Amino acid sequence: VAKLIQGGAGGQAVSNMDFKAIKDSFSASPLSNIKGQLAVIFDLKKINERFQKRDFVLEIAENPDYPQYVTFQLTGDRCGLIDSFNIGSELKVSFNLKGNKWESPDGSTKFFNSLDAWKIEIPTNEYGSANDNQQAAENGQRDEIPF
Repeated sequence: VAKLIQGGAGGQAVSNMDFKAIKDSFSASPLSNIKGQLAVIFDLKKINERFQKRDFVLEIAENPDYPQYVTFQLTGDRCGLIDSFNIGSELKVSFNLKGNKWESPDGSTKFFNSLDAWKIEIPTNEYGSANDNQQAAENGQRDEIPF
Protein backbone atom coordinates (compact mmCIF):
# COMPACT_ATOMS: atom_id res chain seq x y z
CA VAL A 1 0.00 0.00 0.00
CA ALA A 2 2.77 2.44 0.90
CA LYS A 3 4.41 1.88 -2.48
CA LEU A 4 1.08 2.45 -4.23
CA ILE A 5 0.48 5.64 -2.24
CA GLN A 6 4.01 6.97 -2.79
CA GLY A 7 4.41 6.05 -6.46
CA GLY A 8 0.83 5.76 -7.56
CA ALA A 9 -0.33 3.39 -10.24
CA GLY A 10 2.32 3.12 -12.93
CA GLY A 11 4.56 5.65 -11.18
CA GLN A 12 1.95 8.42 -11.30
CA ALA A 13 1.37 10.67 -8.32
CA VAL A 14 -1.65 9.87 -6.19
CA SER A 15 -4.03 12.73 -5.47
CA ASN A 16 -5.44 13.42 -2.00
CA MET A 17 -8.77 12.04 -3.17
CA ASP A 18 -7.13 8.79 -4.35
CA PHE A 19 -5.21 8.53 -1.08
CA LYS A 20 -8.45 8.84 0.91
CA ALA A 21 -10.12 6.11 -1.15
CA ILE A 22 -7.15 3.79 -0.68
CA LYS A 23 -6.93 4.55 3.06
CA ASP A 24 -10.69 4.01 3.53
CA SER A 25 -10.58 0.66 1.77
CA PHE A 26 -8.04 -0.60 4.33
CA SER A 27 -9.72 0.80 7.44
CA ALA A 28 -13.21 -0.67 7.33
CA SER A 29 -15.19 -0.19 10.51
CA PRO A 30 -15.26 -3.25 12.76
CA LEU A 31 -18.83 -2.46 13.78
CA SER A 32 -21.53 -4.73 12.32
CA ASN A 33 -25.11 -5.88 12.78
CA ILE A 34 -26.65 -9.22 11.87
CA LYS A 35 -30.04 -10.86 12.25
CA GLY A 36 -30.64 -14.50 13.02
CA GLN A 37 -32.38 -17.04 15.21
CA LEU A 38 -30.97 -17.81 18.64
CA ALA A 39 -29.79 -21.44 18.54
CA VAL A 40 -27.66 -21.98 21.67
CA ILE A 41 -26.84 -20.13 24.90
CA PHE A 42 -23.75 -21.37 26.74
CA ASP A 43 -23.05 -21.09 30.47
CA LEU A 44 -21.01 -18.23 31.88
CA LYS A 45 -17.24 -18.96 31.93
CA LYS A 46 -15.14 -17.24 34.54
CA ILE A 47 -11.67 -17.01 33.00
CA ASN A 48 -10.07 -15.35 36.03
CA GLU A 49 -11.16 -13.01 38.84
CA ARG A 50 -11.27 -10.03 36.44
CA PHE A 51 -12.63 -11.60 33.24
CA GLN A 52 -15.73 -13.59 32.38
CA LYS A 53 -17.40 -14.41 29.09
CA ARG A 54 -20.51 -16.05 27.73
CA ASP A 55 -21.00 -17.44 24.24
CA PHE A 56 -24.17 -17.81 22.21
CA VAL A 57 -24.93 -19.02 18.70
CA LEU A 58 -27.13 -17.46 16.02
CA GLU A 59 -28.44 -19.43 13.08
CA ILE A 60 -28.09 -17.19 10.03
CA ALA A 61 -30.32 -18.46 7.22
CA GLU A 62 -29.68 -16.04 4.35
CA ASN A 63 -29.63 -19.20 2.22
CA PRO A 64 -32.05 -21.68 3.88
CA ASP A 65 -30.32 -24.61 2.16
CA TYR A 66 -27.04 -23.77 3.92
CA PRO A 67 -27.70 -22.13 7.29
CA GLN A 68 -24.65 -20.74 9.10
CA TYR A 69 -24.15 -21.13 12.85
CA VAL A 70 -22.16 -18.18 14.14
CA THR A 71 -20.77 -17.95 17.68
CA PHE A 72 -20.72 -14.56 19.44
CA GLN A 73 -19.29 -13.72 22.84
CA LEU A 74 -20.42 -11.42 25.61
CA THR A 75 -17.79 -10.23 28.08
CA GLY A 76 -17.71 -8.58 31.49
CA ASP A 77 -20.92 -6.87 32.57
CA ARG A 78 -22.56 -7.66 29.18
CA CYS A 79 -22.76 -11.41 29.93
CA GLY A 80 -26.37 -11.05 31.09
CA LEU A 81 -27.64 -9.40 27.91
CA ILE A 82 -28.74 -12.75 26.48
CA ASP A 83 -30.75 -13.79 29.57
CA SER A 84 -34.03 -12.18 28.46
CA PHE A 85 -34.18 -14.14 25.17
CA ASN A 86 -35.29 -17.70 24.45
CA ILE A 87 -33.94 -20.30 22.06
CA GLY A 88 -35.67 -19.74 18.72
CA SER A 89 -36.04 -15.96 19.19
CA GLU A 90 -35.27 -13.80 16.16
CA LEU A 91 -32.53 -11.37 17.20
CA LYS A 92 -30.51 -8.49 15.85
CA VAL A 93 -26.97 -8.52 17.26
CA SER A 94 -24.61 -5.54 17.11
CA PHE A 95 -20.99 -6.62 17.41
CA ASN A 96 -17.36 -5.74 16.85
CA LEU A 97 -15.01 -8.02 14.95
CA LYS A 98 -11.76 -8.49 16.84
CA GLY A 99 -8.59 -10.33 15.92
CA ASN A 100 -5.72 -11.30 18.19
CA LYS A 101 -2.23 -12.69 17.87
CA TRP A 102 -0.84 -15.10 20.45
CA GLU A 103 2.67 -16.48 20.70
CA SER A 104 2.90 -19.80 22.47
CA PRO A 105 5.77 -20.75 24.78
CA ASP A 106 7.19 -22.98 22.02
CA GLY A 107 7.49 -19.93 19.75
CA SER A 108 4.64 -20.66 17.34
CA THR A 109 2.25 -17.84 16.51
CA LYS A 110 -1.51 -18.30 16.40
CA PHE A 111 -4.20 -15.90 15.27
CA PHE A 112 -7.84 -15.96 16.30
CA ASN A 113 -10.97 -13.88 15.81
CA SER A 114 -13.91 -13.10 18.03
CA LEU A 115 -17.29 -11.50 17.47
CA ASP A 116 -17.87 -9.36 20.56
CA ALA A 117 -21.59 -8.63 20.94
CA TRP A 118 -22.44 -5.36 22.66
CA LYS A 119 -26.18 -5.04 21.91
CA ILE A 120 -28.92 -7.65 21.44
CA GLU A 121 -32.48 -6.73 20.45
CA ILE A 122 -35.60 -7.96 18.70
CA PRO A 123 -35.36 -6.82 15.05
CA THR A 124 -37.86 -4.31 13.78
CA ASN A 125 -38.99 -3.71 10.22
CA GLU A 126 -38.00 -0.17 9.23
CA TYR A 127 -40.70 -0.04 6.57
CA GLY A 128 -43.56 -1.53 8.55
CA SER A 129 -44.40 -5.18 8.98
CA ALA A 130 -45.59 -7.49 6.22
CA ASN A 131 -48.96 -7.48 7.96
CA ASP A 132 -49.12 -3.64 7.74
CA ASN A 133 -48.39 -3.79 4.01
CA GLN A 134 -51.05 -6.47 3.44
CA GLN A 135 -53.66 -4.42 5.33
CA ALA A 136 -52.83 -1.34 3.27
CA ALA A 137 -53.29 -3.31 0.04
CA GLU A 138 -56.62 -4.70 1.24
CA ASN A 139 -57.80 -1.15 2.05
CA GLY A 140 -56.94 0.02 -1.45
CA GLN A 141 -53.83 1.89 -0.33
CA ARG A 142 -50.99 1.03 -2.65
CA ASP A 143 -47.58 2.55 -3.04
CA GLU A 144 -47.80 4.29 -6.40
CA ILE A 145 -44.74 5.26 -8.38
CA PRO A 146 -44.69 9.08 -8.51
CA PHE A 147 -43.99 9.34 -12.27
